[in-house]
Amino acid sequence: MRAVIVATQKITEMKILGERYPSVMMPLIDRPFIQHVVEYLVSQGVTDFDIVLSHLPEKVKALLGDGTRWGASIRYHLVKDPSRPYRPLKYAENQLGDTPVLLVHAERLPKIDVKATMPSSPGDGTILYCWHDNVEERNSRLSNWSGWGWLSKGCLIGLPENADERDLFGHLCIPSDKVGQFGYLS
Repeated sequence: MRAVIVATQKITEMKILGERYPSVMMPLIDRPFIQHVVEYLVSQGVTDFDIVLSHLPEKVKALLGDGTRWGASIRYHLVKDPSRPYRPLKYAENQLGDTPVLLVHAERLPKIDVKATMPSSPGDGTILYCWHDNVEERNSRLSNWSGWGWLSKGCLIGLPENADERDLFGHLCIPSDKVGQFGYLS
């Protein structure tokens, strides 16, 4: 399985800390948050990673390396604008083939069984993982996106070059039988 991890978030609340560390390098218990994300994905069967970086990419690269220690392969992609990190997805559409790719925002770690929710066929389109606060929201699809989802090659066609997360979500929810399915987190 393949995952694209977007790790461009910058710490803005604590300026001094933000100048020294990207947000995904902040520790959670015993290791940086992004390491928890990578290890979780590896435990779910992901072995091929593309990590999109912006702020202080050398810190993330020094931590994760090429992925060998997890039996995985990691490639890195740099973007100038951390709020518009999806350009590498646009270029990845030619490399995806028929296998869906898991999009992951590295500062979030929802409880998802990645293996069980992977689309069974390439034509299944996009599956976005959302949460809802009540039944009315779930029924009306007024949901909050976790930033995680399975993407097919077809859903990346027409993705705006300078999309931010809101633009990406809107693009992925274009009405279609095969695009914009929602998987709700409990």
